[in-house]
Amino acid sequence: MRVVPLGNLTDSRLLYEKRPPIFGFIVVALVLTILTVTLFWSLNTIRPSVVTAAGAIQGADHATIVSSVSGRVSDIQAPNGSAVEAGVPVLTIESTELAVEAQTLHGQRDSLVAQADLQARFTDAVSTGSNDFNMDDPAEAHFGYQYESLQNKKSQLRIDRPSLEAQGYTAVEIDNAIKGNRLEMVELDKSALAESTKIETDLRTQIKEVDIRLGSLETGKSAYTVTAGQAGEVYLDARVTTGSVISAGTPIGTISSTENGIKLDTYLSVTDRQFVDVGDEARVTVSGLPATDYGNATGKVVAIDSDVTTVAAEGAGDSSPSSSYFVAQVEIEHPYITSNANGKHQLVNGTAVEVSLTYNKTTYFEYFLHLLGLK
Repeated sequence: MRVVPLGNLTDSRLLYEKRPPIFGFIVVALVLTILTVTLFWSLNTIRPSVVTAAGAIQGADHATIVSSVSGRVSDIQAPNGSAVEAGVPVLTIESTELAVEAQTLHGQRDSLVAQADLQARFTDAVSTGSNDFNMDDPAEAHFGYQYESLQNKKSQLRIDRPSLEAQGYTAVEIDNAIKGNRLEMVELDKSALAESTKIETDLRTQIKEVDIRLGSLETGKSAYTVTAGQAGEVYLDARVTTGSVISAGTPIGTISSTENGIKLDTYLSVTDRQFVDVGDEARVTVSGLPATDYGNATGKVVAIDSDVTTVAAEGAGDSSPSSSYFVAQVEIEHPYITSNANGKHQLVNGTAVEVSLTYNKTTYFEYFLHLLGLK
């Protein structure tokens, strides 16, 4: 076993403190370099915050298709993708309001006609003195009772000559009484006939008024044909099909023209709207194209709707919630994206895209400070 004097150990320690090994310098230098590079990188490298939303390419000349009435779609004259001129019918709507009003008017007319016919029969009954009303039918029994009431009033005016002679009335007095009562019975008939005729006339007048209103409904059906507001290609919402019910004032499609270029509308969720502002950068990729083979188009946000757009759930009685979003318009630098083989894929009207919007640019240094709660 080797024995080392204590003095030798002390000298070695002092010598080590005066001349540390080169490896220590390398470690310290490496750590300082890493810290310096990391600090420089974090101060100069941007950490973007991104919102992703769906969008669609549309023509620069863009119009929304809106129906002015609520109703059921009975016919679609211009299906999706068809080119139309301004003023051409796009679809026809059977207004539920018109249908209900027409049904009500038809029912009202039938009731008025039935009342007028019964009133005419009552007039004939008074004129002929015959009661042919069915007393088991409540509607006819009403007129039958009116007729019987009139006859009862007239029967009370009939004079029993033998009874008056027995009471000592002279023949002249009896004849005058009979004549007077007959005149009164005639007046009762005339009054009943005049009143019945007036009621029937009023009913016939009401029938004519209902007929006029029904005629105006038939004439007004053409007003519920939705026409194209401009020339272009028609794109109806998926929920708009023959037989579907739409509400007045709800957008049901668009008409776009690419003669003056294209534009991109992207649909921001209500929760994402707070992060996006006009001027934010946008990166656009085409849905369905492989990202490894195709690049992306760049642009920026130029406008954002101030009001939220709400689309009701499809179908009446659908329990699924409606969807709400804000429309942001993106201006694209080039109307195409480039493939790895230097090919160009044109962005045409109706192209579905995915848009990544960069709404906040901070350095990683600021981000780390924020995580640590120091900023």
